[in-house]
Order: sequence, then C-alpha cells, then structure tokens
Amino acid sequence: MNIARIGTDNIIRYGEYPFLHVQENEFLNVDLERDSNKLGNGLKKIGVKENDRVVVMLPNCPEILLSYQAILKLGAIVVPIHFASEFAELHLLLSECEPVAMITSYDLSATVQQVIHELDDKPEIILTGNIHGKSAQRMKGTSFEALLQAGEETLPIADRSGDDTAAIIYTSGTTGKPKGAMITHHNLYMDINLEPQAINLLSANGERVVDEDVIMTTLPLGHIYGLTIMLMAYVIGAKLVVLPAYDSVEVALAIEKYGVTSFTGVPDMYDQLANDHRLKSFELRSVKRWICGGASLPNETRQQFEARFHTQILESYGMTETTGGFSIQRTNRKMKPGSVGEIIPGCKARVVNNEGKILPVGQVGELIIKGPIVMKGYYKDQQATEKVLVNDWLYTGDMGFMDEDGDIFIVERKKDLIAYKNLTIYPTEVEAVLCKHPKVLHAGVIGILPHGENEVQIKAYVELQEDADVTIEEIQSFCRNYVADYKVPSIVEFRSELPKNELGKILRKKLREENDPLRTTGY
Repeated sequence: MNIARIGTDNIIRYGEYPFLHVQENEFLNVDLERDSNKLGNGLKKIGVKENDRVVVMLPNCPEILLSYQAILKLGAIVVPIHFASEFAELHLLLSECEPVAMITSYDLSATVQQVIHELDDKPEIILTGNIHGKSAQRMKGTSFEALLQAGEETLPIADRSGDDTAAIIYTSGTTGKPKGAMITHHNLYMDINLEPQAINLLSANGERVVDEDVIMTTLPLGHIYGLTIMLMAYVIGAKLVVLPAYDSVEVALAIEKYGVTSFTGVPDMYDQLANDHRLKSFELRSVKRWICGGASLPNETRQQFEARFHTQILESYGMTETTGGFSIQRTNRKMKPGSVGEIIPGCKARVVNNEGKILPVGQVGELIIKGPIVMKGYYKDQQATEKVLVNDWLYTGDMGFMDEDGDIFIVERKKDLIAYKNLTIYPTEVEAVLCKHPKVLHAGVIGILPHGENEVQIKAYVELQEDADVTIEEIQSFCRNYVADYKVPSIVEFRSELPKNELGKILRKKLREENDPLRTTGY
C-alpha cells in the first residue's frame, strides 16, 4: 500500500484531464504522473532510498506536488516544512529528522544556507526557481529542473505496508515544541477516502457522487490540511485550483474563472470574504461546499458570511495527529451553532475525564479519537507518544462535549485552560467576546501570575482593526456586558500584530513565552 499509487489510479479511473491549475498554468494528470516519475529517478540517482527522509520546503507551486509524489514512489518519507520557517525552528526540525535531501527554492536559500552551515550531517540541497531572482542567494545545490530533465519517464512504485511511515508532519507547536507526527500510508489512504464520504463527494463504496468537482485552496500544501485536500482531489477525480497565497479578490476571480465547486479555508479567510467591499460584483454561486477548518469559526463570521453569500459553511475539526479532519458538519443534518459536526465514518469519539472515564452527554471533558486516521506516534519521542496514545485512543488535548446526536463541540485546548481560584476560565470564550468589539480584529488571552502576586490575572493581547483607536477601559467595559467580572481581562496589551501559525491561529504559547514561564498559569 503505497499512497503514491493514487496518481496512477486517478488516471485509470477518470482518464486524462487537466488536474492542476496554479499560477495561470494548467497541468494534465498524465503530465504530473510522468514528471513525478522523472523526478523520482533523479532523486534515486543522488542516493535517495526507502525510509530516507526528504524535506520539502516550498510555497504553493507545482514543484511541491511533484516532490511529494516522487519521494513517496521511492518509498522514502516526505517531511513538509512551512516555507516561512525561521532559523531556530528550521534548525530544530532538520537536526531531528536528519534528512538525506532537501527540496527548497533559491528564494529561500539565505535561511537554508545559514541552517545547513550549522548541521553536522548536511542534506543534499535541491533548488527550484530562478537563481538570478532578486532574493536568490548563491548556494551550492542541484537544480530541480536539471534533476527533472535527467530522469527517465517510468519509475516502479516501491512496495510499502500500510503501517510504513509516508510523512513526518510537524505540529505547529501551539502548546509546546513542534513534534513530528508519523503519518502512515494507511492513515493517508483512509483519510482521503473517509473525508469525501462525510462531505458527500464519494459514496460509501468509493464511487464519485458528483460528475465533476473543482476544489480550490490557498492553504499551504506543507500543512496537513492542505496536503490532504491535494491528495483528496486525486481520489475523487477533481480538478485542483491552487493559489500561492490568500487574497479575497484573487479567490473570487479564480472561483469565477474555474467554476470552483468546493472551497477549503480557515476562519480568517471567511471573515475577509464576508467583509471585503471589493467583492460586490463577483458571482460565487458555483461553490456548493464552503469548508472551514484550522481554527474555531466565530459565530459572527459564520453569520456575516452566510448572510452575504446565501450559503452554509461546513465547519470541520482535526489535527496533524489525526491526518487532518476527524469531524465535519453535514449538509443532511441540522447545523448546530458551535458544533464541528460528527466524527467521520469509520472512526470513534469519546469524551473522558482525567481518569479516562467516559462522561455523560453534554459534560465537558477531553476528546479522544480512535480509528484508521490516527498517527502511529511521534518521531523520536516515545515518551510524548505514550502520553497521547493509550490503548489505540488518541488523547487530543481538546476539551469539549458531545450531544445526544453525536455532534462534537470543542471548548478549549486543555493546556490553555486558566485556573482562577476554584473556577476554570476558557480563553476562547473571552477572545470571542473581545472580537465582538467593532474595533478589535484579533485577540489572544492567557493567565499570568505577576511577580509578587499569588492570584491569577487574565491578560488579553489585542490587535485592532486598521486605524482604530480604543482605550483599555473601553475594552474592559465592553467585556462586562458579556462575561462575569472575574473573566474580564485585568491587563490589556495592544499589539500591531499577534503571533499566528500558518493557518492564522493565534499562538497563545508564544504569548505565554513572553511572560516568565514559571509564572504563567493553566492546567
């Protein structure tokens, strides 16, 4: 079971067709299959073999798709790293995964070169793009294009077992240092077949439900969310439209141009689409499925978007350790405010207390997941693996509850809960209130213990709308209209920008690190 076979399976099932549209270029599925074979042969010539780790650090581009397929066909392991990673994080990840090769671009070569210089075991560097570009740095490496052209057009696909690692995907480190989730070939195969069933794109027997689907994403293909969307397109015979980065007008233009039927995004994208006055003249009715994941979708954003475009958002929820989404709202079920839908087919979900006992319907506890989408563990971290994988159940670290219909409601990350006296404060609740304020764009809330004090204080970091002006007292007064006094932030700090991960999720961990780590508080 090598997940790379989805390329040939796609051609056998759906025939030759334009599979990928990116940067005004169109690529046939047969051309991508041929070029990934050529690249795979090129990688083989420089020594890449089964179980070797190969880092792919690229922005959204055709080369990232070719790289994934080529690496997997060799039986090697893909290690996607976000292209905007800075020196410290990149050094940490490369030191841990010890890749034999790294595919990146000349535009990113300055940071890469600094990191490689510090490594004892230096990977073979393969560079895409224009060496004469403005941001390109002089760096020794093999040209991606030369490697591609030198390779033969046929390549045997290496046999892999379902439990063999296909990818090591590092978590965003929202509550600690990034950990490398080992995602197997079976994990990926099941996820990209089960999620389309939940969304009604594939039937239970794997048959395509719609005649043609056009999936569009601006998500980074180096993230588990973007990666699984890309692989899903192969399985359902869809066309895939990829934008290098998010821009509301560019999204609207592409929807009209390609007749997009499914859009995958994160809450910030939906907020911008709902409030961008430049979109008045665009027709977006071709989109039948608006899918949202990556972070909690604020109810205000949902209401504004659905009122403007006369449609529904399907909110999903997942994590790297579950190979992407493990739950999603369904069009054939009642949409419940705050719900992220029910568990996808073939998987199970429970809510348990600190002792692992199953809690009754409606009671908040830790959400645990079981099924073929759960990773096999963290790379080189058995201790962390044993903490989260217990009797084949993944302890997600997410606090939530399930209702009588099996719908899942996420309340908070367990490590982000704030212990205040004998009470528990959910930062998400306070952040949602702050974001109701018309002048607030983003907010992050943590609990701290100021020096010399023994009582927790709530601290809010606030990013204002452009050109907005508001006082701390006005923010606090506004909060008192919605939450109890003990939840109102006693400390408010305004920031021009809050730290976010690649999907736009506020990194409370970064905010906590700015305070004395021994004095921050939570469970």
